[in-house]
Amino acid sequence: MDNSSAKLLMDRIESAEAQLFQIENQTLGHEHQSGDISVKVNQAEINQSAIRLRLQIARMRVMLVKMKLAEGK
Repeated sequence: MDNSSAKLLMDRIESAEAQLFQIENQTLGHEHQSGDISVKVNQAEINQSAIRLRLQIARMRVMLVKMKLAEGK
């Protein structure tokens, strides 16, 4: 893999982390609301999105490490 691929992957990681930050801020905004079921469902959907994004970021970081290791060979 070349440097442009690694740079593109790092940009994608940075973008995904920014999305995660937005989701987490959205979560904080809902914590003070009532225990209404619709709020709980919305909160669960937000949490699910955050978890998927964290997994995606972790996978991209693993790919980046593999690229860096392959570069060293």
